Amino acid sequence: MGLSGIGMLSASAVVQGESRGASQAQSGDDAFYEELKSYFFESPGERMFDNWLAAHKISKAEYDVMTPEEKAALKEEFAEEIRRKAEEKIAARVAA
Repeated sequence: MGLSGIGMLSASAVVQGESRGASQAQSGDDAFYEELKSYFFESPGERMFDNWLAAHKISKAEYDVMTPEEKAALKEEFAEEIRRKAEEKIAARVAA
């Protein structure tokens, strides 16, 4: 009888461990799904800006807590960089 009790205990521990692992996997899946969903519902301009922030090592969370003035300055810097790159590409095509 002692052996069956041990077997039940270990089986119970395995089941609890699996359910904890499953809930962690579920929360990871939820986070991935939310990120994927937000990506698909963003406009191309929003995706470009998010990529620009990442290239400048600014996280979305850091951006979200910035003051309106800081956000405006970053958006202006983003727009200026896009303008400059577009002008460079146009100039290269005209020169070719």
